[in-house]
Amino acid sequence: MWPDRFATRRVILAVALVGAAHAARAQVTMLDNPSFEGGSGNSIPGWSSFENAYASNNGDEGVFDRTGTGTGVGKLYGTFSGNYGVSGFYQQFGTTPGRCYQFHVYSYQKTGDDLTTGTADNFVLERLTFFDAGGNELTDYGVNAQILDATFPKDTWIDNPTVTATAPAGAASVAGYILFIQPEFAGGAGFFDDAALGRKWSGKKVPI
Repeated sequence: MWPDRFATRRVILAVALVGAAHAARAQVTMLDNPSFEGGSGNSIPGWSSFENAYASNNGDEGVFDRTGTGTGVGKLYGTFSGNYGVSGFYQQFGTTPGRCYQFHVYSYQKTGDDLTTGTADNFVLERLTFFDAGGNELTDYGVNAQILDATFPKDTWIDNPTVTATAPAGAASVAGYILFIQPEFAGGAGFFDDAALGRKWSGKKVPI
Protein backbone atom coordinates (compact mmCIF):
# COMPACT_ATOMS: atom_id res chain seq x y z
CA MET A 1 0.00 0.00 0.00
CA TRP A 2 1.06 3.60 -0.53
CA PRO A 3 1.50 4.43 3.19
CA ASP A 4 4.01 1.58 3.53
CA ARG A 5 6.03 2.83 0.57
CA PHE A 6 5.90 6.38 1.84
CA ALA A 7 7.24 5.40 5.25
CA THR A 8 10.76 4.79 3.97
CA ARG A 9 13.60 6.96 5.10
CA ARG A 10 14.44 7.99 1.54
CA VAL A 11 10.99 9.38 0.74
CA ILE A 12 10.42 10.96 4.15
CA LEU A 13 13.70 12.82 4.07
CA ALA A 14 12.98 13.98 0.53
CA VAL A 15 9.55 15.37 1.29
CA ALA A 16 10.75 17.00 4.50
CA LEU A 17 12.95 19.28 2.44
CA VAL A 18 10.14 20.61 0.31
CA GLY A 19 8.58 23.93 1.42
CA ALA A 20 5.54 25.83 0.25
CA ALA A 21 4.66 29.52 0.27
CA HIS A 22 1.29 30.96 1.31
CA ALA A 23 -1.13 31.02 -1.62
CA ALA A 24 -4.76 31.87 -2.31
CA ARG A 25 -6.89 29.22 -0.63
CA ALA A 26 -9.15 26.95 -2.63
CA GLN A 27 -12.64 27.87 -1.43
CA VAL A 28 -14.42 25.08 -3.26
CA THR A 29 -13.43 21.75 -1.75
CA MET A 30 -13.64 18.28 -3.20
CA LEU A 31 -13.25 16.73 0.24
CA ASP A 32 -15.96 14.70 1.87
CA ASN A 33 -16.33 15.83 5.49
CA PRO A 34 -13.49 18.40 5.47
CA SER A 35 -14.15 19.27 9.13
CA PHE A 36 -13.70 15.71 10.47
CA GLU A 37 -17.23 15.43 11.87
CA GLY A 38 -19.03 12.34 13.12
CA GLY A 39 -16.03 10.11 13.71
CA SER A 40 -15.51 7.40 16.30
CA GLY A 41 -12.26 5.73 17.22
CA ASN A 42 -10.07 5.44 14.14
CA SER A 43 -12.97 5.90 11.71
CA ILE A 44 -13.97 9.33 10.38
CA PRO A 45 -16.54 9.51 7.54
CA GLY A 46 -14.95 10.51 4.23
CA TRP A 47 -11.36 10.02 5.37
CA SER A 48 -9.02 7.10 4.83
CA SER A 49 -6.34 6.69 7.47
CA PHE A 50 -3.48 4.53 8.64
CA GLU A 51 -1.62 3.85 11.89
CA ASN A 52 -2.50 6.20 14.78
CA ALA A 53 -5.23 8.37 13.22
CA TYR A 54 -8.32 9.04 15.34
CA ALA A 55 -11.44 11.12 15.80
CA SER A 56 -11.66 13.60 18.68
CA ASN A 57 -15.14 14.94 19.51
CA ASN A 58 -16.81 17.54 21.70
CA GLY A 59 -13.54 18.77 23.16
CA ASP A 60 -13.00 15.42 24.88
CA GLU A 61 -9.25 16.01 24.78
CA GLY A 62 -9.39 19.73 25.43
CA VAL A 63 -9.28 20.61 21.72
CA PHE A 64 -12.44 22.09 20.25
CA ASP A 65 -13.70 22.57 16.69
CA ARG A 66 -11.91 25.53 15.12
CA THR A 67 -14.97 27.63 14.32
CA GLY A 68 -17.42 26.30 16.88
CA THR A 69 -19.80 25.23 14.11
CA GLY A 70 -19.04 21.53 14.54
CA THR A 71 -17.83 19.11 17.18
CA GLY A 72 -15.14 17.01 15.52
CA VAL A 73 -11.42 17.25 14.77
CA GLY A 74 -8.86 14.73 13.54
CA LYS A 75 -5.95 13.56 15.70
CA LEU A 76 -2.61 12.01 14.68
CA TYR A 77 0.34 10.76 16.69
CA GLY A 78 3.39 8.59 16.16
CA THR A 79 3.60 4.85 15.57
CA PHE A 80 6.35 4.35 18.18
CA SER A 81 8.10 1.99 15.79
CA GLY A 82 11.21 4.12 15.23
CA ASN A 83 12.82 4.81 11.84
CA TYR A 84 10.41 7.52 10.67
CA GLY A 85 7.06 5.94 11.45
CA VAL A 86 4.11 7.66 9.75
CA SER A 87 0.44 8.06 10.69
CA GLY A 88 -1.95 9.84 8.37
CA PHE A 89 -5.30 10.90 6.97
CA TYR A 90 -5.99 11.22 3.25
CA GLN A 91 -8.59 11.53 0.50
CA GLN A 92 -8.01 10.68 -3.16
CA PHE A 93 -9.89 11.62 -6.35
CA GLY A 94 -9.67 11.01 -10.08
CA THR A 95 -7.93 13.62 -12.24
CA THR A 96 -6.42 14.23 -15.66
CA PRO A 97 -3.05 15.78 -16.57
CA GLY A 98 -2.89 19.56 -16.58
CA ARG A 99 -5.38 20.22 -13.80
CA CYS A 100 -4.06 22.45 -11.01
CA TYR A 101 -4.99 21.86 -7.36
CA GLN A 102 -4.58 23.45 -3.94
CA PHE A 103 -4.58 21.79 -0.52
CA HIS A 104 -4.72 23.30 2.97
CA VAL A 105 -5.56 22.28 6.55
CA TYR A 106 -5.55 23.94 9.96
CA SER A 107 -3.40 22.36 12.70
CA TYR A 108 -3.19 22.52 16.50
CA GLN A 109 -1.01 21.20 19.31
CA LYS A 110 -2.03 21.40 22.95
CA THR A 111 0.18 22.03 25.96
CA GLY A 112 1.03 18.80 27.73
CA ASP A 113 0.71 16.67 24.60
CA ASP A 114 2.68 18.85 22.20
CA LEU A 115 5.63 18.14 19.95
CA THR A 116 8.23 19.51 22.36
CA THR A 117 8.25 16.24 24.32
CA GLY A 118 11.19 13.85 24.35
CA THR A 119 13.59 14.42 21.46
CA ALA A 120 11.14 17.00 20.04
CA ASP A 121 11.76 15.87 16.45
CA ASN A 122 8.24 14.90 15.35
CA PHE A 123 6.68 16.94 12.56
CA VAL A 124 3.55 17.04 10.40
CA LEU A 125 3.24 17.63 6.66
CA GLU A 126 0.30 18.46 4.44
CA ARG A 127 1.04 16.80 1.10
CA LEU A 128 -0.62 17.27 -2.29
CA THR A 129 0.40 14.47 -4.63
CA PHE A 130 -0.55 12.44 -7.71
CA PHE A 131 -0.76 8.76 -8.69
CA ASP A 132 -0.79 6.96 -12.02
CA ALA A 133 -3.44 4.45 -13.09
CA GLY A 134 -1.47 1.65 -11.43
CA GLY A 135 -1.51 3.37 -8.04
CA ASN A 136 2.14 4.43 -8.17
CA GLU A 137 2.89 7.82 -6.64
CA LEU A 138 4.40 10.34 -9.06
CA THR A 139 6.72 11.57 -6.30
CA ASP A 140 8.56 14.17 -8.38
CA TYR A 141 5.35 16.21 -8.66
CA GLY A 142 4.09 16.12 -5.07
CA VAL A 143 4.43 19.21 -2.86
CA ASN A 144 4.43 19.63 0.93
CA ALA A 145 4.25 22.19 3.69
CA GLN A 146 5.37 21.53 7.24
CA ILE A 147 2.34 22.41 9.35
CA LEU A 148 3.41 21.38 12.84
CA ASP A 149 6.57 20.75 14.83
CA ALA A 150 8.08 21.67 18.21
CA THR A 151 8.53 25.33 17.19
CA PHE A 152 4.88 25.97 16.31
CA PRO A 153 2.52 27.82 18.71
CA LYS A 154 0.53 25.84 21.26
CA ASP A 155 -3.15 26.00 22.18
CA THR A 156 -4.24 27.89 19.06
CA TRP A 157 -5.42 26.88 15.60
CA ILE A 158 -2.70 27.52 13.00
CA ASP A 159 -3.60 28.79 9.52
CA ASN A 160 -1.00 26.95 7.43
CA PRO A 161 0.42 27.56 3.95
CA THR A 162 -1.58 26.31 1.00
CA VAL A 163 0.25 23.94 -1.34
CA THR A 164 -0.38 24.06 -5.10
CA ALA A 165 0.51 21.50 -7.77
CA THR A 166 -0.44 20.56 -11.33
CA ALA A 167 -1.25 17.00 -12.38
CA PRO A 168 1.60 15.76 -14.60
CA ALA A 169 1.49 13.49 -17.63
CA GLY A 170 0.30 10.05 -16.59
CA ALA A 171 -1.64 11.28 -13.54
CA ALA A 172 -4.90 9.44 -12.88
CA SER A 173 -5.64 10.63 -9.35
CA VAL A 174 -4.87 13.46 -6.94
CA ALA A 175 -4.67 13.12 -3.16
CA GLY A 176 -4.38 15.32 -0.11
CA TYR A 177 -2.49 13.78 2.83
CA ILE A 178 -1.91 14.87 6.42
CA LEU A 179 1.17 13.01 7.68
CA PHE A 180 2.47 12.80 11.25
CA ILE A 181 6.12 11.74 11.03
CA GLN A 182 7.94 10.33 14.08
CA PRO A 183 11.69 9.90 13.42
CA GLU A 184 12.33 8.18 16.77
CA PHE A 185 10.03 7.74 19.78
CA ALA A 186 9.05 11.25 20.89
CA GLY A 187 5.51 11.77 22.14
CA GLY A 188 2.99 14.46 21.32
CA ALA A 189 0.01 14.67 18.98
CA GLY A 190 -1.41 16.95 16.30
CA PHE A 191 -5.04 17.93 15.75
CA PHE A 192 -6.58 19.01 12.44
CA ASP A 193 -9.72 20.73 11.16
CA ASP A 194 -11.26 22.45 8.12
CA ALA A 195 -9.23 20.93 5.31
CA ALA A 196 -9.69 22.08 1.71
CA LEU A 197 -8.70 20.44 -1.57
CA GLY A 198 -9.84 22.15 -4.76
CA ARG A 199 -8.98 23.01 -8.34
CA LYS A 200 -7.25 26.22 -9.35
CA TRP A 201 -7.05 27.61 -12.88
CA SER A 202 -4.95 30.53 -14.12
CA GLY A 203 -4.62 31.92 -10.62
CA LYS A 204 -8.37 31.81 -9.96
CA LYS A 205 -10.40 29.36 -7.92
CA VAL A 206 -12.93 27.45 -9.98
CA PRO A 207 -15.74 25.05 -9.17
CA ILE A 208 -14.91 21.34 -9.21
